[in-house]
Amino acid sequence: MIAVWGMAVLCLMSAARTLLIASRYVRLFKASRLPASSGYSPLTRVVLCLRGNDPFLRDCISGLLAQDYGNYEIVIVVDAVDDPAWEIAQQAVARSSVPVTIKALRVRSKQRSLLMSSVLEAVDDLPSECEAVVIADADVITAPTWLGSLVAPLENPSVGVATGVRWCVPESGEWGTTVRYLWNAFAEPQRHTHQIPWGGSLAIRRQVLDKARNDRYWRRGFCADITLAPILSACGLRVQVVPEALSSIRETISLWPCLSFLSRQMTWVRLYHPRWPAIFADSLLLTAPTIVGGLCIIWSLAMRESHIAAFALAIGALFSAALCLTHFWVEHHVFNVIRRHGGSTHSPLATWIKCFAVAPLMPLLYSMCALYAHFRRQVSWRGIQYKYRGPWEIEVQVDQPFERLAESATSSMV
Repeated sequence: MIAVWGMAVLCLMSAARTLLIASRYVRLFKASRLPASSGYSPLTRVVLCLRGNDPFLRDCISGLLAQDYGNYEIVIVVDAVDDPAWEIAQQAVARSSVPVTIKALRVRSKQRSLLMSSVLEAVDDLPSECEAVVIADADVITAPTWLGSLVAPLENPSVGVATGVRWCVPESGEWGTTVRYLWNAFAEPQRHTHQIPWGGSLAIRRQVLDKARNDRYWRRGFCADITLAPILSACGLRVQVVPEALSSIRETISLWPCLSFLSRQMTWVRLYHPRWPAIFADSLLLTAPTIVGGLCIIWSLAMRESHIAAFALAIGALFSAALCLTHFWVEHHVFNVIRRHGGSTHSPLATWIKCFAVAPLMPLLYSMCALYAHFRRQVSWRGIQYKYRGPWEIEVQVDQPFERLAESATSSMV
């Protein structure tokens, strides 16, 4: 019985921590309505790095070309001229009134990720009057206010980077799509609490950018976003999450690629973020009630003490209900922004049934990905194989032309 009471205490602690993180996140959304324009619109370069024909790439580029922000230019770096993204990008910008440069990647360094080689080429000729660089992912479909809302926080000298919100909307019933949706719903509020920037919608102050591109952070790193965390910490700058720069991700994904994606995301955080121990501790706190509760139920049934098993099951059900209610509270505010931008929040009934089936296992899955990220030393990313001994000791082992597997036309590329 003592173990059951211990489980109850763990559930209470975990639920309280989750509610605290969620309340901070919701407060951010309540204050997110765009105020009257401050007039801050410095010259900004938007960077889009491409490898492969992402499902919604045309929509992504069209959105970037339709920003209601007059003072910007776009640089698109494609993996190679024969990459399928090259022709798509050329067609998408054919009649653009926005200054756009499309170029193929020239220098493929073996000491950093292919993405970072592309980002560095995109900013190597940055004009001196350019005060900000904004990086976008190929799966991001932007509202016309996206760029202005991302750049605006940089007017505050205490903000080093401004980052948008990624919210996965499950429009199919695939298990991987469901798991990614639930993981993302948990991870996004955590990202705000632990100051984790997201490179899919990321505005970078020139001061921070110059430090990153001229030092090991980008020249020896895997990614453009979390590698900035040590710089921000050293400079006393913060990450500003911008709800109005929200992107609803509608790509589908099967289960195994989804698990690969999740573990890779956790790997970047482990390698580069100063708060990794606290992030890992949060994942363990969320997992502990599930593990202890499961053990209590198994032990009670083995000892034929069904009343104790029922008590533990009731506590677990209350804990799960608290997490679900917290999630729906957060998602209500997220969906308000999506609808305000004209997006859809509809998901099929089969998806919600799977959500309720998978949700109790998500804390355990999250911690398993975190644990795997802690010990892994190899990673595969869009067909490129990497081996690493540390955050700045990366070796490209396999670099070959992109080849998309025969999957759904809306499948994510990992």
